[in-house]
Amino acid sequence: MKPFTDDKNDLAQQLSLSDTPVMRRVESISSNINEQLLERARDFTSFSIAIDESKDIFDVEQLVIWSRGVDDNFKITEEMSSLSPMYGKARGIDIFDEVQKVLSKASLPVTKLSRVTTDEAPSMLGIGSGLKGQLSR
Repeated sequence: MKPFTDDKNDLAQQLSLSDTPVMRRVESISSNINEQLLERARDFTSFSIAIDESKDIFDVEQLVIWSRGVDDNFKITEEMSSLSPMYGKARGIDIFDEVQKVLSKASLPVTKLSRVTTDEAPSMLGIGSGLKGQLSR
């Protein structure tokens, strides 16, 4: 491996790697990616979501929502839309509320939702109070 030249060594020493600048940069990149996804989502002619819930090592339910949309030019965009902790009970209505928040934040109208894939847990499939029942109302 080639050692740094004096110019590059000076430049490397000027870089700030403290928590705050690194955190700001990560937040900036995250925000930019989110804006790009929201912009693409506005052009979806239809979209689908995949939802899964599982407990983490601290016994907290984690709800992950993936979305896949297609626009008029048949360009497909697929991304993780949300990873949300579900403190307390993860009932069908709670999951439905979280899905609504995610769709609303992404400006995705339910009228363009074509498919929902789940892990078939009772809270997802219940006809009355499950996510499936809530979405079909």
